Amino acid sequence: MVESAENKYPDLEEKNRILEAMKDPHIRFRREWNDLSMEQTILAVKLHELDRQYEKLQARIRFCQSDSYERLEEETASLQRECEEDEFLLIKRAENSRTPAAKALADAQLSYRQRIEEIKNTEMEGLLSSGEIPEKHAEAKILYAEYCIDFAVQAVKDAMLASMLAVKEDKYYEKWRKEHE
Repeated sequence: MVESAENKYPDLEEKNRILEAMKDPHIRFRREWNDLSMEQTILAVKLHELDRQYEKLQARIRFCQSDSYERLEEETASLQRECEEDEFLLIKRAENSRTPAAKALADAQLSYRQRIEEIKNTEMEGLLSSGEIPEKHAEAKILYAEYCIDFAVQAVKDAMLASMLAVKEDKYYEKWRKEHE
């Protein structure tokens, strides 16, 4: 069972701001793409967000490789807070899902995130505390990051397929509606 957002993150200062942003129709459903259906517009907004996150990923990886250890500590803490906020939003989406399939997907994502945390807190930390030399620690962390990126690539492909199928279904509905008017 997935823990409620309020129980998991009672001290998140951004909680109310995030919830309000989720309700604001101007943020979620801007109609800049007038030739697209509402469903396709939503996908366009989501794709824009994916592009933004990919750009941030590239910038942060470059930053990680060129900045000081102390600055990297600060940025890591900042990203961890951002991830906690994202998880809070995912929990809220799971709680407020309009369809059983969307709720099941959100629950699966939360289960995946929880399992990743377990791996980081047990298997990875066990390796790091086993007395291995620091070079092995770095190698293990880089291999872990590589697998996370591989998983993200697969998630992008899954999102691409889901988006294509949704647009295809939307176009089929539009065609059907015109034929039956």
